[in-house]
Amino acid sequence: MLDQADVWVVTEAISRDEIRQEIIAAQAEVALLVLGDGEHSSQDYAGLPVRAWGVLPVDATVEEMIAAIQALHAGLIVIYPDWVTLPLARRLSGPSGEVETLVEPLTERETEVLQWLAQGLSNRQIAAKLHISEHTVKFHVSSVYGKLGATNRAEAVRLGVRQGVVLV
Repeated sequence: MLDQADVWVVTEAISRDEIRQEIIAAQAEVALLVLGDGEHSSQDYAGLPVRAWGVLPVDATVEEMIAAIQALHAGLIVIYPDWVTLPLARRLSGPSGEVETLVEPLTERETEVLQWLAQGLSNRQIAAKLHISEHTVKFHVSSVYGKLGATNRAEAVRLGVRQGVVLV
């Protein structure tokens, strides 16, 4: 178990190499909390020889820092929430950085059908799950394609993920 003194708090001003050298020189099992502006990727710290690591903004509150240190002490990874959701949103958006908007919102049933498409189910399997005819499923799939601007299942699922309609 880590001693409270074995949670190091540093700023992004210190290079990753300097941090690595200090940890190796200390010959201690440490956890690392980096305070910065979020410009550095959390992966920058993941490869360090530490038991646990975390990144918080420089202006983190005392309560946030205490919670982070306690989490690191327990061996957890800590990442400021805004620095996780922003890159995720960028990955889900298009090349321009903006998420395409739907031509028309999907109905509850169309959303359900799209979710089953994302699971890889055939029209027949979807019909059985929803207790509707295969013909009705084909109608819903066609409607989903039109509303998303998709031409096939894979594209419909991809666009559904970008819109946040499909949960993966």
